[in-house]
Amino acid sequence: MQLQKMFPAVIVAFIALTGCASSLNSTFVGVVIDNHEDARDYQRGLQEAPLVQEYLVEGYITRFLAFFDVNDLPQSVGPIRSVRPYFVDGSSPVLSGIFHVGGSPDGLEKLMQENAPTSFNAIKMDTRFEYDDDAPAPHNRFITRNEMTELLADTDAAPMELPLARGSLEGQPAARITINHYNPVHNVAYAYDPDIRAYTKEINGTEYANHPRNIVILETDVQDTGILGRLDVRMTGGGKAVIFRDGEFREARWKKDDGKFFEFADAEDAPILFSKGQVWMIVLDSLDRVKWE
Repeated sequence: MQLQKMFPAVIVAFIALTGCASSLNSTFVGVVIDNHEDARDYQRGLQEAPLVQEYLVEGYITRFLAFFDVNDLPQSVGPIRSVRPYFVDGSSPVLSGIFHVGGSPDGLEKLMQENAPTSFNAIKMDTRFEYDDDAPAPHNRFITRNEMTELLADTDAAPMELPLARGSLEGQPAARITINHYNPVHNVAYAYDPDIRAYTKEINGTEYANHPRNIVILETDVQDTGILGRLDVRMTGGGKAVIFRDGEFREARWKKDDGKFFEFADAEDAPILFSKGQVWMIVLDSLDRVKWE
């Protein structure tokens, strides 16, 4: 039985955007994926995610929230890490559930609120998640497609549409993008490859398997909140953004109201359109970190 029959349908302008290989009646779940330098060699599933959100966490390194169609799940996903409250805010109201390994106290509290995605927490479901003995702890927790499917079969959460649209973009040339995280093992570069019509990703001289078709970088307010270095990241309201696709860029504004997903528009308030394929959405405290040429 297809999972889409178990969930209320989501109107997927999202699928038209990303080229996700499912029908127009789909539902999406998220997986929190590690981006620590010791985890990268073990990452699985990212290249199959129609949308990846990348957030700052403690130490101002980043962590991913990968969106997956419940009818097109990868064979295995991970390494899975803990959730933060702004992951929930930034993915609302699209996801039916989030797979994670624990979380900050406010992140776990956020997942307990009414209308929050269903929490699939490895700490409470240890036998559902697997360990990879080759990967160093704590970067060694994964979940398989079969386990995700079984857990989702008992879930009754209803997402809403993800209103992003595809089409042509008139921009200025930008074949190479760099993001400064003030650390050589986290600084990242994207280079446009016209042969695959996507971007290659490189960190500290190593090229990774992720090839997004669209790169969206948002600027928002980020504040330290305590001795553990946890962050408060504003995910509603609006701010500046820059959109990269097809070797070009366009400056934009982002907007996100409570209960709605992100909207992107140019200076004339015309919607920004995306190329069909993976969208990589990066949330930063300042666009001054970003350079392109």
